[in-house]
Amino acid sequence: MDVKKVKKGDILAKCGGSVENIWFIAEGNVQIQTGGESISIGKGDFIGLADIGSGVYSCDYAAQSEVSVRNFSTREDLLQSDFLSSKPDNSRAIALSISKIAISAYKLYEELKGRFDGLYGLADRAYSKYCEYAVSLHSSPKEMDLDEQIGRASCR
Repeated sequence: MDVKKVKKGDILAKCGGSVENIWFIAEGNVQIQTGGESISIGKGDFIGLADIGSGVYSCDYAAQSEVSVRNFSTREDLLQSDFLSSKPDNSRAIALSISKIAISAYKLYEELKGRFDGLYGLADRAYSKYCEYAVSLHSSPKEMDLDEQIGRASCR
């Protein structure tokens, strides 16, 4: 397998695209981007292993710096390559790469969940107050008709 050079800013894989390659990052850093958030991975990590099962990349992978990657066209290509047979530690590196991405993603999820839980709590409290006022006014003018705007059951 040849090593490919990727320029900073180039996209290695696009969210929604077919998983046609598994990339081993030989040098440099790659940013995994999804939902407006990102996780950084680098030398020794893999791109695409977590997406093989679905056959579709679940996020964008963009070069944060100049990156050198080694391409494997399929999981079988990776398993049968000298990459694993010549260096037994590389098998462990695959598992560590996937766990590193999973841990980073879970940490980011927990951070965002905390932010969104607080935001949801605020919205829920505001909605409860809206219901109190709408019921006390015995009216729901169109400009106050929050039920319809946010798709919740009527508070009446």
